[in-house]
Amino acid sequence: MARKGKNSRKRRPSVRALMSRNAKKERNIPYLEELQLALSHQAAGHLGQAEEILQRVLAHKSNHAMALKLLGRLYCDSGRVEQGIHCLEQCVQYEPGELSNYTELGHVLRVTGRRDAAEQVLLKGIGLKSNDPQVHYELGCLYHDQTKLEPASAELNLALKLNPNHIAARQRLGEIHQALGQSGEAEACFRRVITKSPHDPEAHRGLAYLKRFTEYSPDIQSMEASYEKSSEQGMDRVVLAFSLGKVFEDLERYDESFAYYEEANRLHRSLYQFSIDQEAAYFETYRDAFTSDWLTDTTKHAIEDATPIFVIGMPRSGTSLVEQILASHSSVFGAGEVYHSSVFDSRVAQITGRPFPQSISSVPAEVLTQSAQVYVENLRADADQSARITDKLPHNFLRVGLLTAVMPQARIIHCIRDPMDTCLSIFTHFFSSAHGYASDLKELGQYYRLYERLMQDWEARFPGCMYRISYEDLVADHEREIKQLLEYCGLPFEPECLRFHETTRAVNTPSAAQVRQPLYQSAVSRWKRYETHLQPLHAALTRGDETFTDIG
Repeated sequence: MARKGKNSRKRRPSVRALMSRNAKKERNIPYLEELQLALSHQAAGHLGQAEEILQRVLAHKSNHAMALKLLGRLYCDSGRVEQGIHCLEQCVQYEPGELSNYTELGHVLRVTGRRDAAEQVLLKGIGLKSNDPQVHYELGCLYHDQTKLEPASAELNLALKLNPNHIAARQRLGEIHQALGQSGEAEACFRRVITKSPHDPEAHRGLAYLKRFTEYSPDIQSMEASYEKSSEQGMDRVVLAFSLGKVFEDLERYDESFAYYEEANRLHRSLYQFSIDQEAAYFETYRDAFTSDWLTDTTKHAIEDATPIFVIGMPRSGTSLVEQILASHSSVFGAGEVYHSSVFDSRVAQITGRPFPQSISSVPAEVLTQSAQVYVENLRADADQSARITDKLPHNFLRVGLLTAVMPQARIIHCIRDPMDTCLSIFTHFFSSAHGYASDLKELGQYYRLYERLMQDWEARFPGCMYRISYEDLVADHEREIKQLLEYCGLPFEPECLRFHETTRAVNTPSAAQVRQPLYQSAVSRWKRYETHLQPLHAALTRGDETFTDIG
């Protein structure tokens, strides 16, 4: 999955910092002592007490902007995003001249995927005060998230011009250079961040995945020192542990490498809730919703648009590689991991008042047609004038039935890879909590079985709806596989597709470095290096489990 919004909580000013900006007039803030007490409770993790205090303040003064800002952030950080956004919108309403209100609201809208709204809010903030580095930083992050790298670089460089010590802006700029394959520029940015902030986890991670380490690299000691200084329960340690896992894998010290990967996942898993049984029930709703009868009726209203090429599969299954190959063709634009397909989810939920996809059968086919048209329009808005555009969101595998019905001319490419290699690769990369299955070997194996069963079901009910491409076959005979892939997409062969690693497009996924290299065999059967540690994964992949709701 893409890394958008990672550790976002660390890249915005603390509320304490927001208050300190008004230090000269702080004594004039009504209910100052109550606000400070709420801050103390929130910092200690006593969210209930903090919320109670803030609600009490607002009961006396409903338009208290700082209390609303604190409450809005508390809601967002505790997962109650809609309530949080409502509070922050009220801040803007009550204090329309306060720039931090726009920056805070823009940040939350950005990290929750409300990109158009975020851009509008942040541009209003810039109109209010154009020389504030933080609002330019947030807008740069927004453009980066959308893979609009030129305007992203412009905004981040402006933030750095206004504040040369803006560490987060420097880090983001390094990530953009990394996405563009500009390793020298990326390394320079990461090292400047580390110079200013020696224990910055994101900068260390940037270096870890930018280069191949040897025993003599001085960066290893620095990274280990940062790991030891990090909080034993914090996200910084998670990021650093993943980075050290990669370092020791480079050194071929696989037991030490796995120990770091295991610790990173253990800590990360403790920070969020996930139920494999609930996930199984969720998969079941997709299997039940898209029936053959529904498909027949909906297809009558389908749009005849061949623009999209969907690249789907489990994360780390070769989806980035396949997209890079296709994007090397003169007629194809690689859009990356876009979330435009969520238009179907939101439209269905809006009409029925029930979540997607359970209510799909009660939605008029014409509505789905309109949604498909909106999807294509959004896809084109982020692309150039190429005839074909890839959408490489791996988890669109859940929507195969829907996509087949409403866009039958589109192409769906299903990337497959050895299950052990796929799951290990997921386990050794940092994914957000949205991928709740990623941090436990047993749950990983169980989730893979859910995915595999669903894909088998799609293929049985809708024959010919997808093209399967194997990572192992692609590595073994890339010319044959690439020619067959292009033929399926209705594209003439171009030699540039064989030289995909020379393509200069941005790649905003953990595979950015790999897809800029010629195909190599070393990732095939990678799991054997860690075989002694992978028994829970192997067991989950090969047999059922009494605690697991089996969909088969």
